[in-house]
Amino acid sequence: MKNKQHILRILIPVAILVAGIFYYCVDTTSASPFIPKCMWRVLTGTQCPACGIQRAAHAVLHGHFAEALSYNYFFILSIPFFFLVLLSDCILPSKNALRRFTHHRYTLWTYIILFFAWWILRNLLQI
Repeated sequence: MKNKQHILRILIPVAILVAGIFYYCVDTTSASPFIPKCMWRVLTGTQCPACGIQRAAHAVLHGHFAEALSYNYFFILSIPFFFLVLLSDCILPSKNALRRFTHHRYTLWTYIILFFAWWILRNLLQI
C-alpha cells in the first residue's frame, strides 16, 4: 500500500504537468477535437459551475489573469483550493495541519455550498 501511495505522489503531479503543457499548447477558444464540450451545456443550454475552466486555465498559463476571470469567476476559489488539496494529499502528506484544513467537513461543506451557489447565480445573472 505504501508503494502505491508513493507512485501516486509522483504520477499525480506529473499528470498535472502534462495537462498544463497540453493546455498551454492547444487553443481552447477555437473548436478543437482535443477540447471536450461541456455535456451539461450541450444537454440543457445552461452553464455548469465549471464552464469556462479550460479556457481560464489556458489564459492563466499564458499570463492573462483578467481574461481567465472573465471565463469563470469561481476559478479564483477553485484553483487555490485544488492546489491546497493536491499539496495536502500528494506532495506534503506529512503536513497534518494542511490536510486537516482541506479535508475538514466545514471547509468541504463551504466549498460545496459556494459551488452550487455559483452554479445558480451564474445562470440567473447569465455570467
